[in-house]
Amino acid sequence: MAIHNGFMSPFDREYGRSLGNFLAAEPFVTYPMGGVENPILRDRLHALRPESTDLREIVAEFGMTYWDPAKADQHVAYLRQLFGRLRAGVRKSPLPRWLHWIKAPGSHLYYWSDLPRYRIDDGPLAGIEIRRKEIYFCISRYEWLVLRDDLLVEMEMKGSASGNVR
Repeated sequence: MAIHNGFMSPFDREYGRSLGNFLAAEPFVTYPMGGVENPILRDRLHALRPESTDLREIVAEFGMTYWDPAKADQHVAYLRQLFGRLRAGVRKSPLPRWLHWIKAPGSHLYYWSDLPRYRIDDGPLAGIEIRRKEIYFCISRYEWLVLRDDLLVEMEMKGSASGNVR
């Protein structure tokens, strides 16, 4: 199962949007969902030939690494606390259900996973995997290409029993 956009609040998404970068030692060349501000980088990415060395050259020239073990530990601790509290029965929202429509807009759309959406009614999580997935839309082929899918963090949740969702 996967944690999709509707489950996380805008604060959670914003927290993970950039602070999750500290979990990966590899350089990033775009913002989440492929955004770039540099027109030269944009043009190079549009012209990218996935079967060539283009991507390695782009990463070498434009890539930035955010790896920070202390911040990575803080990020994992935040997620562990968030899902640990849910496991203990604490409601995610302080608002009563009839006021959930007040939820602040997120302003970002994310591709979370092909896995089915996790809902609290599915039961407590046995563990969490945090993955870094690089997906590139190849204009010349008009298709999405998965360039990498790396497991960055794997967390077991305390008190997990068999049959819990993962």
